[in-house]
Amino acid sequence: RIDAAGRVTMPYQPAFHAGLTTATSLTSSTETQVVFNTTLYNVGSGYNTSTGRFTAPISGVYSFSGNILFNTSATVHRGLIYMHKNGVGFKSTQVALAGYAHCGGKFGVEMYLNAGDYVTVRVYSEGYGGAVYDSNEWTYWSGHLIG
Repeated sequence: RIDAAGRVTMPYQPAFHAGLTTATSLTSSTETQVVFNTTLYNVGSGYNTSTGRFTAPISGVYSFSGNILFNTSATVHRGLIYMHKNGVGFKSTQVALAGYAHCGGKFGVEMYLNAGDYVTVRVYSEGYGGAVYDSNEWTYWSGHLIG
């Protein structure tokens, strides 16, 4: 519910938790958007499983966090996880990827969004391809309005 002053009141506060059921293929040294294609919950319907975008329904400070699990055949290299706001890089996290198996990292950020602003997650695998692993348990993204 939104009160007369435009504040969202609990329990209708925008929030989502999105997962991945299909691996995202990565091209070597190319930034790729991850489209989390399923949701555990999507209060306010701000997350779109077709576009991979969270669009803020109202202005305010939002908190986002998640985990990306890379699947790569490289012995050691660097991976990056980016948060984009309206198509522009806002925050990145560097992950050391090592071994012939699954490696990953957590990411998180708080940001002010105006109503209609959108946020996406993008990844980069330096020097090697591979994929973002398709597991709701290990690859996910969530967010909610703080206030």
